This record gives sequence, C-alpha cells and structure tokens, in this order.
Amino acid sequence: MKERQILVDQVKVLLDFIKSKFGADVKIGAELEFYLRADSTKTINEILDQIPSAGCRLEKEKGWNQYEFVFSHEEPVLALLERINQTKSFIRTISRQKDCNAIFDAKPYPDDYGSSLHLHISLHDKFGLNMFATEATAKTVLGRAIAGILDISEESIYLMCKSPEEYLRFSPKFLSPTNVSWGANNRTTLIRIPTSSLDAKRIEFRLPSSVTEPAMAVYVALIGVIHGLSKELNLPPQIYGNAFDAIYELPPLPQSLQEAKNIFEKKATILHYSRMLIPKFFEVYFS
Repeated sequence: MKERQILVDQVKVLLDFIKSKFGADVKIGAELEFYLRADSTKTINEILDQIPSAGCRLEKEKGWNQYEFVFSHEEPVLALLERINQTKSFIRTISRQKDCNAIFDAKPYPDDYGSSLHLHISLHDKFGLNMFATEATAKTVLGRAIAGILDISEESIYLMCKSPEEYLRFSPKFLSPTNVSWGANNRTTLIRIPTSSLDAKRIEFRLPSSVTEPAMAVYVALIGVIHGLSKELNLPPQIYGNAFDAIYELPPLPQSLQEAKNIFEKKATILHYSRMLIPKFFEVYFS
C-alpha cells in the first residue's frame, strides 16, 4: 500500500509537469480484463448482476468467462487509479461470497486469451480541445506521443510485468502485443488508435497486464509521452496487418523477466527521466 501511494504521488508530479511544460491536461480511461471461474453459469450471472453497483461498465471479452471493466476517461486520473483498485477488490469480495474465483492473472489459461489493463490516453489544451485530433506523424502531438511510448516500451515492460508468468501473455495467437508496433484499429499492435471521432481520438496502450499496478502503468505511459514531446524521435511505420508477421521485421518485446531487466538497465531512458523529474522518487524506488 505504501509503494502504491508513492507511485500515485509521482503520477501527480508527471501530470503537473506535462501541464506546465506542454500546456496539456491528460485524460485517461481504462479497460481491465479478468476471468470468473465458478461451478455454474447461474453463479456467474448472479455476480455480474451486482456489477452496476461498482459504478463502471462491464463488457464480455473474448476468453471463456472473461470480462472487462470499462472506466471512463472523464474521471480525474488520480481518482481513476483508486477506482481501478477498488473495483478489483469489489469483484473479488462478491466472488468469494458466491464461492467463485475472480482471476486477474495475466495468463491464467495457456490456450485462452490473456488479461490486460488497457489505458486510453489523450491530451487536451487549455480550451479542452483534444490535441490528438490530427493525423499521427513525426511532427504532430499524437505522433510524437506514440513515438515516445514505443521508444521506451521494451524497457517499461520490466516495471509493469514483475513475474515470469506475465510474459506468457505476449503470444501472437491471442491478440496480445509481441513487438514494438502501432496501428489504427489493430489489436495485434502495442499501441492502437481506436476508430473514433476526432474529438475522441486517443492512444490505447496495450502493454500492461491485468496484474500491473495501475499507477505504474500510468507512470510509464506518462514518461513515454514526456519523452516523445521532448525529443525528435522516429515514428515507426503504421502496421496495417498482423503485427506478429515476420514480414514487418519489428523489434520483439522481451520474452522473459531477466531479458526485460537487462534492457531496462541498458537503455535507461525511464531511469533518466525519473532521475531528472523526480529525484527523491528515483532514490527511493530505483536505487
């Protein structure tokens, strides 16, 4: 709990920095996937009937008895972080009462879909206008934010996926990212730009798992945005087909916790920004 609060405090620092440096307010929505395991469909339906009292939307997902909570981007970011964790606790509690198991493991079943925490991120100017309401190019705010998040993705996975089992989710068979990639309405890429009106245009960050601490996922995403808006980075080509196809020759994501740790320490981009923007947090968390 103490570590979570430390992370939340640092997220606030990054939000304030983005507002002061780039004149942007950050809005974030989220989708949290999980499985329900019970002896009967009736039991699961009884649990699902109680979900509206959690104050968020529930949708069926692709896995067998897999669902997702959908959290609105209209909620302040810090409140969103608290609500995600409260909702996880809520569904676990009511599931236990029904002798059911709410499973938030990243890959609970080898032959079924993994569970993720997807973040929907957008930036808004002082008039409330969406700064992502453009094409994604190396010169636009949208393109630069995409490039920044992608550039740190290989190292950021180490902070978000802290157990060896979580790396089993990154399989091409189940619509999970396997490499550094972005696309439009493409669920095989690490970053997806969902089909929407211009004022609702956003980045869907698909790397975090359902086990990832939400504050860490947001921390990583914000570092990526700051990185992209601060540097002139190369924006990789948009992927239109299956991102896992070998023809695209995309940089693969780490396949193990040890590989992720090595990349995190070698690239050290996240460490650089953490040291520069939040030196006290860096000393406590990374030293």
